[in-house]
Amino acid sequence: MRFSGKTVIITGAASGIGAESTRLFADEGAIVYAADIDEAGGKELEQSTNGTVRFQRCDVCSTEDIKSLMDRAAEETGGIDVVFNNAGAGGARPPIH
Repeated sequence: MRFSGKTVIITGAASGIGAESTRLFADEGAIVYAADIDEAGGKELEQSTNGTVRFQRCDVCSTEDIKSLMDRAAEETGGIDVVFNNAGAGGARPPIH
């Protein structure tokens, strides 16, 4: 178990690459905080594992949501070892210049 005792946060975790990554990290022994705006998918993912996945609703466009996620993971496990920022946010963005 390569990630035994490690804390992993994955955004966009309720489906696709995020869900598969969540399962892989959990299978390798990590405690995984699966974050997504898809509450049904996130809770289903959490329930399909052996207690190593903890779902939290998180909108990556919200600073407050991100801070809450990071604070929870660090408080419950003593620190964060890996962050996989898998979630994307759509929509038009203004130019950076």
